[in-house]
Amino acid sequence: MRPKGSLNRTTQETKRIINQMLDECLNTLKNDLKELKPSERIQTILQLFPYLIPKLRANETKLDLSKLEPSEIRTAINNLLDE
Repeated sequence: MRPKGSLNRTTQETKRIINQMLDECLNTLKNDLKELKPSERIQTILQLFPYLIPKLRANETKLDLSKLEPSEIRTAINNLLDE
């Protein structure tokens, strides 16, 4: 049994093949993008973003206010307002 969260061999091999194919056609892709109208180029790049940049997840933080002193709560609120 593989560790939780690890990729299986098929997934790893598929990613390797896709990366290899992309590496081989990168120059062609760059040239194709240059030939697009600016608006089309931006739209295409935006469509590729989800595959290039991992999506950020909202961090869920649980804070038990009953364990904090009033001064600590005020400090936390002020720090949040300053950000």
